[in-house]
Order: sequence, then structure tokens, then C-alpha cells
Amino acid sequence: MNACYILAGMSFHPTSKLAETLEANRQGRLTGSQRMMVMMGALFTAGGLTCMGAMFIQLVAAVIAGIMPQNILMWLFLIITLAAFIYLALTLYVNARTFIPDLIGSTKVKSSQGKLEIRLPKRERWELPFSYIVGDYSFAPFEVPDDVPMEKGREYVVYYLAHTRKFLSIEPAPKRD
Repeated sequence: MNACYILAGMSFHPTSKLAETLEANRQGRLTGSQRMMVMMGALFTAGGLTCMGAMFIQLVAAVIAGIMPQNILMWLFLIITLAAFIYLALTLYVNARTFIPDLIGSTKVKSSQGKLEIRLPKRERWELPFSYIVGDYSFAPFEVPDDVPMEKGREYVVYYLAHTRKFLSIEPAPKRD
């Protein structure tokens, strides 16, 4: 299944694994490894929310039982801990609202097509010196498979998860007539 495509005047030789990934993503499906990545995100989020719920129940039970902090330092620790729990719970909730629909929803894969643009950040960032933009989707350069030639101004189709917008795959767009 290692085919050579001549798309928009450029030679594209995907590996058999990338060819399988692209075929699945074109059909709106996830590959096994992509599904596993989404499942791990959803399980981590669900596990975290379960732990946060258990801790909240314990805190409410302690208050009902009359176990209260005895001095100002204990109150301060309790308030800081509650703020951290609330922040973590909200973060996990936001993740759950994106990962779980990607796992069980009917629309898992979306695509965007357009000319490749390169965006430089307003300030210098060593961790992300630039990003790629195709249509309305932007992504980091380290996410692109090595066997996909990236040329500024060429048409590409990028596939990503519908809710988390996590990058899945990219290919040169077929030549338009």
C-alpha cells in the first residue's frame, strides 16, 4: 500500500503506516493508535474528575462531622488547597468536554484545506519557533510526519480531532482542475 502520489506537481511517497492513517482520516475514522490516544485522554480526565469528586465528598463529610481547622495556618492551607482543587477540577472538566465527545461522538475527524502558511510568533519562543497554518487550522511543525514535504504556498489537507482539534495527519491536496 506504499503508493506514490503526484499531487499539485509534487511527489509524495507516504509510508504504509501514513497511507493507512490518511485513508482512515479521509473517511472520518480514527486509526487504532489515534483512538488509543483519545481514549487515554478521556480516561485520564475521567479518573481525575472521579478523584476530585471523592476529595470534595470527603471535605463535605469533614465539615458535617464538625472537623474544622484549629488555627489561621490550617485555614490558609485549606483555602489554598480548595483553590487548587477547584482549578484542577475546572481544567479536567474542560478536557472532558473535548476528549469524551471525540471518543464517543459521531464526528471524530475534521479536515481543513488551504495553502500552507508559516506564522512566526510576535516574541521569540525556543519551544515553538514557528507554526504552520492550513486553512483555519494551525499546528506545530514537530507534528508533521517526516515523509510529508512541507512547502510554503502549496495546498494541503490537514486532518484533526473534531473537538480537541488535536493534529492527526496531513497530505498534499489533490490538484484542482
